[in-house]
Amino acid sequence: MELKAGQIWKHYKGGIYRIIALASNSESDDFIDMVVYQKTTDDHKTWVQSVSRFMETVHVDGKTVPRFELISEN
Repeated sequence: MELKAGQIWKHYKGGIYRIIALASNSESDDFIDMVVYQKTTDDHKTWVQSVSRFMETVHVDGKTVPRFELISEN
């Protein structure tokens, strides 16, 4: 799946986030691809994490679920 600015994603804990941008970490020799995303409610807090972590699965109550699930393309 291709990540794009403007997409809306739901975190497995329930928060709804909009991807603001995709970026590279210039502090790393690996130039890790990063996702910059912002909460769509309340304080609009902005977060960043690696694409691989954003797209990984997590174990919750004995089930494997995506960390984030795409809910809207815009």
